[in-house]
Amino acid sequence: MMTDRFYNILTLCLIVVGCQKSSQETVGFENTDPTDQEITIGRQQVINEIAGAAYRQRATKYFVIVGKDTSSYSPVFTEANDGGIVSMDLNIRHADKSKSYDEWMKELTQILPQAAIDYNLDSLNGIFVGRLIETGDLAIEVTKQYHDTFKMYDNIQTADYQRVSDFLLTSKLTDDFNKLFEPYVISVEEIGVEKVFFTTPKSFEGYSKIETDSTNIPTKILDCQTWIKVKKGKVQ
Repeated sequence: MMTDRFYNILTLCLIVVGCQKSSQETVGFENTDPTDQEITIGRQQVINEIAGAAYRQRATKYFVIVGKDTSSYSPVFTEANDGGIVSMDLNIRHADKSKSYDEWMKELTQILPQAAIDYNLDSLNGIFVGRLIETGDLAIEVTKQYHDTFKMYDNIQTADYQRVSDFLLTSKLTDDFNKLFEPYVISVEEIGVEKVFFTTPKSFEGYSKIETDSTNIPTKILDCQTWIKVKKGKVQ
């Protein structure tokens, strides 16, 4: 079962980026492919634009700039007043719907080195994913894995949430984030879920670009509010 400390951290991860503008700055990014346009990482301080500002020392939104084009994908890192705990909101619910899971994950890979300079990732504890269906192609793959494991698309009750959490620890969700944070010696420890149910593929239309062939999309897609608890250390 989820610990009380994990639950409290997950609650703090529920941040909503507002529409107000504050000062922005850009920092250099080493582009290893000389054929590409120049890549820089932009950052915006948003402590006053997200809920729960009184509980945080700071909050920073990051985004990739390629040439003169600024990406709409902008994950947010925060540092809490209590113990300097660092959290990350993937913030994919506000991203451009023309981006796929692989595309924003690539941008996140580019953003992390700068975030690791600004924030002590050794103190990173929680990652707020949002609704699983917002991850697009990842949700499709995770649903296929769920079906292969349990051979059904059942009506999930609250009592089943721990089973779903345990399953997600063996899924592509965990694998991908372990790979993402491997350079920082950080690994997934626990997955938290709420409001677990199956929805229709039509729900994808409002969230992200889907690269999976339509013939390979399940008739029902696993969806839930999803958090990731991470720890310092390699994957066991």
